[in-house]
Amino acid sequence: MSMSVRWLGGLIVRGRFADVRGAIHLPIDDDDTVAVTVEVYAESVRTGISLRDHHLRGPLFLDAAHHPIIMFRGGDVMRLPTHIAVPGSLTIRGITRTEELRCSIAQSATGRELLADLTLSRRAYNVGVPRGLRRLDPLFVVIGDEVRISIRVAL
Repeated sequence: MSMSVRWLGGLIVRGRFADVRGAIHLPIDDDDTVAVTVEVYAESVRTGISLRDHHLRGPLFLDAAHHPIIMFRGGDVMRLPTHIAVPGSLTIRGITRTEELRCSIAQSATGRELLADLTLSRRAYNVGVPRGLRRLDPLFVVIGDEVRISIRVAL
């Protein structure tokens, strides 16, 4: 699973989560429903810069010590003309909001893949939102609010 966020207006910081687990439950009969569960371990964030990774795991950002798992639970798959939508509940730092995975299926060299994208507001989940005097720290002003998450699953 990868993520990206704008920094200093034009630069893009990219990273990934190394420990991601999930399940897709497909219906067997008409009474059954689709269920999607994704667990992301906050401690597994990697950007290639260890000091930045340490800050992202820390209390001002993901707070991995107190909120070790980022969780998405969805269902009610909707086929739209441009994509497959999977609405669900996303929980980050103990804050749960409704978000929508935008999915598509693509052919790759190794077979078919499910591609899922999600764009969210980091501030809505209290990620990197300073309090008190830290609000004056320019570090927090240069980080973009929109975070793009991309998931690739081999089918």
